[in-house]
Amino acid sequence: RERLKDGAHIRVLISEPESSATQMASLRSEDPDEGIYFNKRLAATIQDIEYLHKTWMEYQPSGKSMKGVLEVRLLQYAPSFSVLVFNGNQPQGKVIVELYAHKTFMETAVFTLNSQKDGNWYEYFVSQFEVMWKEAKKWEPKLPVNQKAG
Repeated sequence: RERLKDGAHIRVLISEPESSATQMASLRSEDPDEGIYFNKRLAATIQDIEYLHKTWMEYQPSGKSMKGVLEVRLLQYAPSFSVLVFNGNQPQGKVIVELYAHKTFMETAVFTLNSQKDGNWYEYFVSQFEVMWKEAKKWEPKLPVNQKAG
């Protein structure tokens, strides 16, 4: 919420709960029966996003436009990596990538890329996010928002 108050444009890309994404993730894991775990984690994430959206909308002063923007989209599959992009198309941009392990219980590979020193790989992961973003469907909140009367 603090970043939204500061005017940040936040885009969140997660797997669609009704898709086969959690099944795909559990097939990649060491224990193929972890589907229940992944379903619970995804449901909790959606709940957190709904709460953030609801509280952000209710925070807005009546009649004033919002500074920050929160957008959420849903993928029909489970990517093999996560990516956090900060100031993606700016000279001071930074990308944090986490590659998920397959069929082994080991640490995931996490690395940070800088737009100025990691050019090609930096651009690769920023563009991968954009490709996934474009093909994902828009998320709609289920929690009602109580707008303050002004």
